[in-house]
Formats: sequence, C-alpha cells, structure tokens
Amino acid sequence: DPWKISVPFLLELRLSHSFSIAASSMAMPGGHSAPRIVESRDDPIYTEVITAQVQEALGLEEVEVHSYTTQVVAGTRYQVKIRDGESFLHCDIIKPLPHTNNPPFIVEGSIARGKSEVDGF
Repeated sequence: DPWKISVPFLLELRLSHSFSIAASSMAMPGGHSAPRIVESRDDPIYTEVITAQVQEALGLEEVEVHSYTTQVVAGTRYQVKIRDGESFLHCDIIKPLPHTNNPPFIVEGSIARGKSEVDGF
C-alpha cells in the first residue's frame, strides 16, 4: 500500500520537525549578539576588555562605553561603541582565548567615527 507509513519514518519526521522549530528560535552560531547597553562600570566590558593598552590605542584619557555586541570566534570579538563628547568611536576589540595569555587588542583599521548603533561596521 503506497499510503502506508512506517512508525520509524513518522518518528524521524516528528523529531526533525521539533528540531527545526527549536533551532529557529536560537541565535545563529558564529553570529553577533544583540547590542548590549552598558549601564555601569561593573560591566565585563570594563573589567575584561577595556585594558590600559586598548585605552592607549584609542587615544582617550577616559573610555565611556555606550554599547557593544559580542561574537565568539577564536576568542571573543567585541564591536564597541564608545562615547567621545558628542560623537562616538566604533572599534573591534579581540579578547583572545585564555590559554594564549594574550591581552585584548584593537583590530587594526577598525576605529571609525559615527552616531549609529553598533551594527557590524
């Protein structure tokens, strides 16, 4: 009978359908997080990413982070929006994996000025 469907097929169909629904509600692997607004100096962006070297590379006496996104790669890539008077600096900062013992650094050529949100510049 061509319309007879086996139980294993129905089970496979049900599992694959459930998985596709669950997968569609998750963030895309390797994608950026939603922008995070920084509300205090206790935010990990200050304690783990904005180091003296990063601040020196930006050429600012004080760094005031407005918002940032993260992307997990070989370490963590931060796209950061920093307030500088009436405008903003945008830059990519890489925080290497812990086993490398390397400090966070600004990706060369990633510093730009603008007023827009952090958005994959």
